[in-house]
Parts: sequence; structure tokens; C-alpha cells
Amino acid sequence: MSKKDIEVNDRESDSDTYYGLKIKSKTESGSNVFVSGIDSLYVNHFEKINVVKGSEEGLHKVLNENVNSILMPEIFAASSDIGKTIKINMEGKMYDFIVAGLYYSNDFSELNCFVNINYLKDTLHIGSNEHNIVFFNEGNSVSDKNLLTKADIMRKSRERAVSGTEIVEAITYLLITCAVISLFIYYSFIAKSNEKDILRFQAMGMPYLQIIKIYIWNAVFPIIISGIFLLPITKKFTYICLYVMLSPYYFVGVKDSGIYSEIVLLLLFSLISIAVQMFYILRLKDRKNFIEELRNSGM
Repeated sequence: MSKKDIEVNDRESDSDTYYGLKIKSKTESGSNVFVSGIDSLYVNHFEKINVVKGSEEGLHKVLNENVNSILMPEIFAASSDIGKTIKINMEGKMYDFIVAGLYYSNDFSELNCFVNINYLKDTLHIGSNEHNIVFFNEGNSVSDKNLLTKADIMRKSRERAVSGTEIVEAITYLLITCAVISLFIYYSFIAKSNEKDILRFQAMGMPYLQIIKIYIWNAVFPIIISGIFLLPITKKFTYICLYVMLSPYYFVGVKDSGIYSEIVLLLLFSLISIAVQMFYILRLKDRKNFIEELRNSGM
């Protein structure tokens, strides 16, 4: 970060405006992070930092002590790392920090490591009145093309969190397509094998509408039964996969998306089954010589 990237002024932070410092950095393993300088004013008025259990003392150190304590996102470190030294590359130079605690990140798009702002400025030889980022409590009163709102942060955070899932989504669509084709072929074989039974029912004088009801129910009933058992299992499996990737904390207060996609799939499979059954039933609708048909088919 060059000197021109830092604004210099004699204004002090207050409860409405916070003049901060945010440095683009890398961990020793090469992961991109931001090192942000904070203090009690920032936490009390601009962002609630939700620390992982056992990290309360670490947050206190970062806020109130001018030392090299650092608060890490919990996806970058584990509780066993608290108290250990890590290296952060800032401005092309490696600096040692002691992991004081962990927190749940509010923004996956720009993962922040928090340190004491005075320590950060002293370490990088930045003046006390210099800053490169400003936080506002009332963003509506500010006209700035570079202003980032909470809605922007949420959108970017979601994009970062789901990045890399395109291949999984493509494979999912491919699997669904294969399942639809397989179901169509399977139901075609089943419906074809039912032709003799349909002819028998017609020869016995059973009303045509009754035959349709029987075979539609026969097509849909197995799907309904399987759905009753599989939908709850699918729901649980989805949560398990999410909790493997992220802490359950991130899903607290998140509106449940329901099981709409699974229900749509069940309806799709049901419609395929009904369509195939109806096709073969309607093929036999105009046949009159049922007995002869059965004899020719080997009854």
C-alpha cells in the first residue's frame, strides 16, 4: 500500500463516523485476508463481532491493548491455535501475531483479521491521523460511488460463500436429467407390460375411466410413499453437509428454504409416470376385439 492510498486528515472517529485502517494481506499459507485495525469505539458502534466461545479475553486484548494480538475468522484457525504465533504478510513483509481468539465472520467476501488499530499503525509506521477506510452509521446521508452498504456486503459474502459450486450444480442438473430419462424408460417398460391387463379389463366390461384411475394411482402411489420417507432424510442430509462446511452459527436466524425443490422433483417424476401410463392406455382405447387381441398376444 503506497502513501497515496492513505488519506490524511485531522478528524477523529466518533459514534457516527469511524476512520479505520484495512490492509490487504496474506497468511503464511498464501490465503488472502485483510488485516483491519479496530478499537472499542468500532465494536460498540459499527460492527458486532461475535466471538467463538472462549475468545472473549482475546477480543478484549485486541480492543484495549497495544500488542500483537490478532482475532482470526474461525474458518482460518481452530481453538487449539489460540496462543500460537502466526505470520501475516503485509506490504511484502512478514509480521508475527499471536492468535488471541476466533470470531464468526460477517463477511465472506473480505475475510478480516482484527488487530488493535494503534498497534497496526505503529507497526506499519502510519500516522495516527491517517486512514484508508471510513465507516458510517448513517450511509444514506453519504454520496460516494465507493460506499459499500450492508446489502452489498451480504451480496458479496454470499457470492464468495457459494463460489466454486458451479461444477456441483452442473453435475446435479446432469444427474436429474439422467434420472428423468431413466424414469421415462422404466415407466415405458412397465406401462408396456400392462397392456394385456388393460385389454383384460376392457374385455370384462370395466369402464374406461376406472381403468385410467387404477393405473394413474398405480403410477403415483410409489412416488408418494417414497417421498414421505425421503424428503425428511434429504432435509437432514442437506443440513449435515452445510454444517460440515460451516459452523451452525452462520445459519442462526436464516429463514428455512423449505423442501420446495424436492417437492418439485417429486411432482416432475409423478407427471412423467402419469404421462407414460396415459400414453399406453390411450393407445388401446379404440380397440374393440379385445379377446382376439389377447389371443394374438399370447394372453
